[in-house]
Amino acid sequence: MKTCPGCGNSVPEEATFCPHCGKLLETQADGPYYQSAPAGPPPAAGGETPAIRTVRRLFGSPLHLAVAIAYTVTVVSNLLSLLISTTGVLTGNLTWMTDLTGAAGWNGEMSSVMNTALWSSLLWSFIIQIPAILNLAALWMLYTTARDRSGAPFKPAGLTILRTLQIIILVLVGLLLVVMLGLVGVALAVAGLGENGEVFAPLMGGMLVILVIIAALVMLYGVQFIRSMDSIRKTVRTGTVQGGISLFVAVFAILGGVLMLFYLPLGLLSGAPLTSLAGLSSAVAYICSGILLFRSRDEWQGLQDEQVPADGGPW
Repeated sequence: MKTCPGCGNSVPEEATFCPHCGKLLETQADGPYYQSAPAGPPPAAGGETPAIRTVRRLFGSPLHLAVAIAYTVTVVSNLLSLLISTTGVLTGNLTWMTDLTGAAGWNGEMSSVMNTALWSSLLWSFIIQIPAILNLAALWMLYTTARDRSGAPFKPAGLTILRTLQIIILVLVGLLLVVMLGLVGVALAVAGLGENGEVFAPLMGGMLVILVIIAALVMLYGVQFIRSMDSIRKTVRTGTVQGGISLFVAVFAILGGVLMLFYLPLGLLSGAPLTSLAGLSSAVAYICSGILLFRSRDEWQGLQDEQVPADGGPW
């Protein structure tokens, strides 16, 4: 790390502009310090570099706000749905057990047992929603720091949370894939040894292929998402555009949003309006994030082109 002579903050060694105040930095050569600046527009006096201003526009845009609001509706709807369904099932079981026993002693004991089961189920329902809650917090953190006009530097903590959660999900999906492949392989072997092996073996083989394709797409999305988050985080740290935003992530997000729309009729037909609301809000969140990434890729590429000299040499 080196120190910015303008604001005194620590900045990465590879940084050309200070990500805090935008000052052009000096780099260490074999001899004395010399000025080094990329091709392209310099930052405004006392301001941020064009790359960091682009990141601010990305996460401070109305589209990102729409993503955060829609995802908030999704998380709240899912929590309420779990709360209502869990409470209703356990309360119904408690009433059934009370009617069955008809004894005051049994009634008191079963009430205690069912209360314990109720709170345990509610706690578990909350635990499985923690990743979604952390994602929600990260989205709002990014929007808040992007809209901050106090002069404070852009804080990439939200990006770190999104990246970390995606890494955990990627590992879990990989482990689940291994388990599923093992189970399908065993089922395939059993089906092949049975009387109807000629029918079931090809069916199980087809299911195995579909499973592998879906898991591969999910894992590819995770890898590309992590790379995109790393690119933005490095851009914030260095003040210059690093890497790129994946086109696959943008396309996958929009397709995922379209698939989420299928929750709408399912929830309406099953009499679960909260499920329909969660599906609709999830679709809006994914589609808006995909559109946002599409729009940002063009500006991102333009900044990358400005950083490369016309002769193609190092800047």
